[in-house]
Amino acid sequence: MMTKTFWLGTCLALALLTGCGGGETQANGGVGTGGTGSYSAGTITSFGSIVVNGIHYDPAQAAIRHVDEPTQALTPGALKLGMVIEVNGSAVQTRQGLQVAEAQTIKITSQLVGLVGQISGSQIRMLGQTVQVSSSTHYDDALPLGLNSLGPGQQVEVYGFFDAATDTYRASRIDLKNTPLTYHVVEGVVSDLDTANRTCRIGAQFYQLPTIPAGVVEGKVARVQILPGYNGASGMNPNNAVPASAIQATPPEVQDGRKTAYIDGLVTRVADGTGRLFSVGNVDVDARGIVCLLCASLQPGDHVRVNGSLNEATVTAAQVLAGTP
Repeated sequence: MMTKTFWLGTCLALALLTGCGGGETQANGGVGTGGTGSYSAGTITSFGSIVVNGIHYDPAQAAIRHVDEPTQALTPGALKLGMVIEVNGSAVQTRQGLQVAEAQTIKITSQLVGLVGQISGSQIRMLGQTVQVSSSTHYDDALPLGLNSLGPGQQVEVYGFFDAATDTYRASRIDLKNTPLTYHVVEGVVSDLDTANRTCRIGAQFYQLPTIPAGVVEGKVARVQILPGYNGASGMNPNNAVPASAIQATPPEVQDGRKTAYIDGLVTRVADGTGRLFSVGNVDVDARGIVCLLCASLQPGDHVRVNGSLNEATVTAAQVLAGTP
């Protein structure tokens, strides 16, 4: 159940410690950052612990929270394939050929929460936004036929990535929400921000903002809360912007100190002409210190994997690789 505690910011950290046994060595994915901790952001791709960016995290002792319910403790059973999570922790270790760690805390973040509007082919329209589904999209057990189990008016939560090139969403997981929603949610990159009139655009919709808190800036990711009743009927321009009850920036949830970083997602912003300063979701990346064959052609919407060193919410890249859809 979603509560108003959505807007209470919490810093979630995840310590990554190896299990017992022999044959362990410290691993950093070939990065060599010298950091004593690690940070990982991406989707859950497998189980056997949980696997994110190829790292096996044991969540048994983790403090697990959802971004919209930061005061509600969750169990490891709440973690599902395709969910988008952020992890902080200690240095990753290699054991028997696997990169392994033990989780301390995990933050789960979805991109859309609201009512299904229309379904057409492999697209869902909801909250005035377009969601793209694919063969790799995971579904709630209550949706056994996947997209064919969905219909207009159903309450869903969509996990995945905002595609800044097309102002759409790529779904990695869709869950059914059975409890009546007290508000709807849209998370994406802020554009067309008008501070004088307190309006902005996220995806295909404009929003009228009650205030513009610190951190809500052009080109950065923010999370908008919308009261039920505004399911995409308006908002195509600033003059009929959808009223938002709150908006909040969503910086990466990281602990202080230098960490090895593992990031997988879509480029949301390219900040300079060389492509060596860019953002992946809510994480800024600095690739000026490496040979980066991809950087010169990077565009918003490109899928990348970045390994490097994270300090104060910026990743200094050691590797920038093309992501696997």
